[in-house]
Amino acid sequence: MLDKIAQLKQNFFDRIAVANRPEELEEIRVSFLGKKGSVTDLLREMRDMTPDERRTAGAAVNALKGELEGEISAAGERIRARMLEEAILSAKKYNPTLTFGDEHGSYHPITLVQREVVKIFESMGFTVEDYPEIVDDYHCFE
Repeated sequence: MLDKIAQLKQNFFDRIAVANRPEELEEIRVSFLGKKGSVTDLLREMRDMTPDERRTAGAAVNALKGELEGEISAAGERIRARMLEEAILSAKKYNPTLTFGDEHGSYHPITLVQREVVKIFESMGFTVEDYPEIVDDYHCFE
């Protein structure tokens, strides 16, 4: 049983060393720790053992299971950190010293419509008078 555990552990570390994506890591987790995984098969084999053998094999399998779970979570963090670093490095660079474009904004839609209406009325011969909208004594009588 200990030989199987050592072989399984070596196989796990060989596969996790080449995992580069979270999907691959999840596939490795399922194949080793899933319901039909290798560690579960080892636990099923313990049924045929004597109680003393079962005690030592159970402790070894549980230690293996804990080690594999810890290594999977550590590998997941490494993969996430690497993917974040790649995303940061591939992001568009910002240069604060660049000049801005010559665009200074645009007119409000009401202003544009008002100017178009003024053009239409001027083409028909009208004149547009501009005056203050608040009428006071000075503008009315003086």
